[in-house]
Amino acid sequence: MMPRIQLRSTRRRLLRAFGPQFRTNRVDRKAKLGKITEPPATAFHEGSGVAFNTVPPTDSSFFEYLNDIVQEEPATSLDPELMGSLAAIGIVKGKPFEPDERMKKILTEAAEVGNATSRSLFMHPRDPSWFYYPDSAWNNYLFETGYQFETPIPEITPAGVKPFPPTGYRTLDARMNFFYGITGISPAMECVCPASARSTFSPRSTRPSII
Repeated sequence: MMPRIQLRSTRRRLLRAFGPQFRTNRVDRKAKLGKITEPPATAFHEGSGVAFNTVPPTDSSFFEYLNDIVQEEPATSLDPELMGSLAAIGIVKGKPFEPDERMKKILTEAAEVGNATSRSLFMHPRDPSWFYYPDSAWNNYLFETGYQFETPIPEITPAGVKPFPPTGYRTLDARMNFFYGITGISPAMECVCPASARSTFSPRSTRPSII
């Protein structure tokens, strides 16, 4: 239970925030609260020693795997632009995915080319803006693209933080590179770190590091 002094302090803050309405609801019992129900028991699954594959297929079965996800998830889980691309090859929520032999041949080639392209972008990137300096073996394209693969992250200057305007386009090569090898993205992966708090600057750069 919360200490009484903390409850009083919380009530005073609510009164200041909501005014007499909070007082009236509290006294007259007009605020309706949901019924308290016991949460279901937590299920623990033992994963030790269990073998499973987390790598997506790189042949035509990739599209069957993709169809399974579309059928399991809500129809609005992806934006209409992406769902339109899937619908064009027969992957539609609530409908069977049954490509004929001609389409299977096309999808097989598409999976092979897509996998080879993604692997090349990840294993051997050539965009010079991704690298820390010329002829460097280290790269981090989130400097140039941000976590949404569109706008570079802000630059730290002597005058302060300098944000960049939106570019208006998606850097598809960087996104393909990232999701092929890293598979996930988060705003937390794009971190501007002030030097006073935690210095992550290199001697030759005024751009912040990315965690």
